Amino acid sequence: MAEDELIAKLLKRGGTASAAELEKLAKELTGAKLAEMNDAIRRGTTDRPVKVITLTPNAPPPARVSGYITQERYLLNKTPREMRDILGLRPSDLATGARVLVLTDPLALHDFENKGYSHLPAGQAWTPVSAYPPGRGAGQWKLIREVCAALVEDVASGLRYTRGQQRPTTA
Repeated sequence: MAEDELIAKLLKRGGTASAAELEKLAKELTGAKLAEMNDAIRRGTTDRPVKVITLTPNAPPPARVSGYITQERYLLNKTPREMRDILGLRPSDLATGARVLVLTDPLALHDFENKGYSHLPAGQAWTPVSAYPPGRGAGQWKLIREVCAALVEDVASGLRYTRGQQRPTTA
């Protein structure tokens, strides 16, 4: 059954679904997202998966990353503080700036887990004891293994992420 057919079937029944139907839909949606992200890696579009880490001045960027990733489109033209709030990071995260790294190799289904959107920290409902605050709804996936990455841009605190484009200089 195609994704659209399954959704139509669920809507006709008032949105109720069996566990098997929900699992099948989740796999189909994850497969579709995987195809989108791999195409974006190949073409260099803003749907490509990226990892955001705190900028550590004078430290070389890592060649491999793990943990949570998002899509570049959620970060475009954002300051590190705005990125922090969108992604649902802790208040101290990205205080010195943000380092944005792009994943360089195609992903496979077994490379990541879909964690929904960042308003659900780690894919779970937020509670006062959650390690991270809720974000503003950026897509989030957790890498199961380390993958290759390349630096796109180091974004100093207060500046905006420009996909590595040069900023105008002031005279």
